Amino acid sequence: MQEQDIIQSILQGDSSRYAYVMDTYGPRVRAFVAGMVRNALDVEEIVGDTFIQAYRHLDSYDASRSRLITWIQRIAYRQVLQHLRRCRQECLSIDELGDASIAMSQDEDGHAWVNELILCLPPADRALIHLYYYEGMKLSEIAPMLEVTSASLATRLLRIRKKLYHLIQPQSL
Repeated sequence: MQEQDIIQSILQGDSSRYAYVMDTYGPRVRAFVAGMVRNALDVEEIVGDTFIQAYRHLDSYDASRSRLITWIQRIAYRQVLQHLRRCRQECLSIDELGDASIAMSQDEDGHAWVNELILCLPPADRALIHLYYYEGMKLSEIAPMLEVTSASLATRLLRIRKKLYHLIQPQSL
């Protein structure tokens, strides 16, 4: 059965078909949210809220504008932003991290520090890093999800990489 047929059957009242949507896209949505939120319980709550919102608003999904996964991840992105606003997740600012970059760059477990730096980025930047590097999506695929142009994403990605590079590099004597 085609995805569009499944969506139509859900809209016509066969809610049991929604399991297909959750089984198919749940792992990608969970990975996306986990790349933006630290707490595993919060990740599960956000993923659940995302699929509830997607189900409630499935009638507004327009297959001609975006793929279903893009539409669902856009909902997940908004859910993450709401969560972060609600929790006021405390994190060092990028400027404060600059002072700690020397110690971080000398640690043997460099990947863990890079991940910590990424978690301290603003949510939109964190989302871009996760989608581009961890999920291997193209900027043209990410742009509709974040509701920006591919060109602005390319510029933002360049700025993020430069910022992270300067934080990770040891200070020259």
